[in-house]
Amino acid sequence: MNHVRSMPGDTSMPLHIEACDATKRAGTYALRQVREDGHWYGFSIETDQDDLVKYFLSEQNRDGSWSIAYDYPGDASTTAEAYFALSMRPAREFILSKGGIAKVRVFTRMFFACFGLFPWSAVPELPAELILLPATAPMSIYRLASWARATVVPMLVIRHHRPIYTLPNGTSPSNDYLDKLWVNPADKMVPYAPSLWSLWRGLRWFPLRKVALRQCVAWILEHQEPEGDIGGIFPPLHAGLFALILEGYDLESSPVRRGIDALQNTYAWRDSAGLRIQGCISPIWDTILMTIGLIDSSLPVASSLVTRSSQYLKARQQLGRQGDWRSKSVRSKPHIIRSSWILGLQNSDGGWAAFDRENNYLFLNKIPFSDMDSFCDPSTADVTGRVLECFGLLVKTGAVLSKNGKNPIPQLFIERMSSATERAIDFLSTEQDSDGPWHGRWGSNYIYGTSTVLCGLVYHLEGWDDTYPVMEKKHKADTHAALDWLKRVQNPDGGWGERLETYNDPSLAGNGPSTASQTAWALMALPAYLPPTDSSITRGIQYLSQTQIKEGELTGSWKEDHYTGTGFPNHSNFAIPYTLNTFP
Repeated sequence: MNHVRSMPGDTSMPLHIEACDATKRAGTYALRQVREDGHWYGFSIETDQDDLVKYFLSEQNRDGSWSIAYDYPGDASTTAEAYFALSMRPAREFILSKGGIAKVRVFTRMFFACFGLFPWSAVPELPAELILLPATAPMSIYRLASWARATVVPMLVIRHHRPIYTLPNGTSPSNDYLDKLWVNPADKMVPYAPSLWSLWRGLRWFPLRKVALRQCVAWILEHQEPEGDIGGIFPPLHAGLFALILEGYDLESSPVRRGIDALQNTYAWRDSAGLRIQGCISPIWDTILMTIGLIDSSLPVASSLVTRSSQYLKARQQLGRQGDWRSKSVRSKPHIIRSSWILGLQNSDGGWAAFDRENNYLFLNKIPFSDMDSFCDPSTADVTGRVLECFGLLVKTGAVLSKNGKNPIPQLFIERMSSATERAIDFLSTEQDSDGPWHGRWGSNYIYGTSTVLCGLVYHLEGWDDTYPVMEKKHKADTHAALDWLKRVQNPDGGWGERLETYNDPSLAGNGPSTASQTAWALMALPAYLPPTDSSITRGIQYLSQTQIKEGELTGSWKEDHYTGTGFPNHSNFAIPYTLNTFP
């Protein structure tokens, strides 16, 4: 397939016509991708060994390593896992150059320990009895972020059993299959923290251990979806199935079978690069974002599709189940009533987190079991910006309804949003970088964070009535600094881009090759504050129009190799396929 693009700098067509044509192509592409029930999601297919190997090989770097994202430095843990599957000399040389297999992360240690390749004594242990602690206890699993507790609970079971499986060279607790990856194979001890954690090993035969293991299994089963998934991400599903099998569940038992089906039918992804398992699934994200994009594009043929998509989303809204966050917010109403649910999740610092309320026990990131600094879910600028955008749209809708003589949003609800908004704006002011941008927790990085905040703040520059806040002058200055920063980091080709390395080195903020999604993020923020003829806006639009694919199966979309989604900074990043289409 040939991807034909207009050359940058081609201005033979008026910009507004060029932009409209690009929007129509993007909308037509979206219409081609929709599924029968009105939702969007990537391909799923059964696994195949040859395609898995093909994908592995296609992702190897020239230095023999594998990375956690495209065009990112090699990662010792990821490379060690790939070497285990393929046993390639360049990979071994890279691992040894990084200090050998002793340097891998906790997940990789546990994975290797299951084959005797890593001593179980070098894998940090948390006792299964943690599951029995009340939510108010300092070390309760409910002090962990939602993604962390969904993964930790099954890992408590795995760490208790300490299984060792057979490799081609046999079964052994000190298997030499990967000895070539140890700097000193004779010494495989990897201390992690000589502390009170060692005392917990005596709990293995504590009378409550069997009760704790049963409770862990019950927790896993309770959180498994009817389709077999757990948490919408791979780690808890993988660990959960492993834990159930260790506790005696057969491969053909309902929870295990449904989980395997979810891996094959939902997480497996095949394309020209081969076959792999996705880190997470995104049909709800994809459908919401694509629907918004189609509505904004005003394509006449999209109206019926938007109705179908809305029905798909409505059918999957969680109305009757109470999320785990209620353990830290027991006074919240048990029903989701418009944005009351969002208001109930605001943290005491004024911000919002992705999944939990008051989940900011950062000391948990220091325990040996956590080497990814992601055990907590504190307030972030990007999520807070999204919430402010939601509130702004609600208030704007209420004002329109009131003018048309319809029932406006209840005044008491407006006042609650007003109070929450003031606190949120204060939070954002404290989180802003001295140079103007905001950090992006869930997208890379400062371009994303700055865009989401500016998109949220624009609704609050002026009050809608006497009850809704007007931003103070000091906060308006925050937006000016952010706008100046966005304009400064625009690339010469008119686009915006930022590398994942900014999570390690903030001085690189805003630097990187232009991408469609990051350019779109910048353009979502700028027009609300600047005239449409501002050069930063026109150059950005030209970049998107001129880099859009004009021929072939992907007509109307964009090519984007760099990862722009963030799971756990410096450890797990995502390439969400439709991001490069929905945002532009």
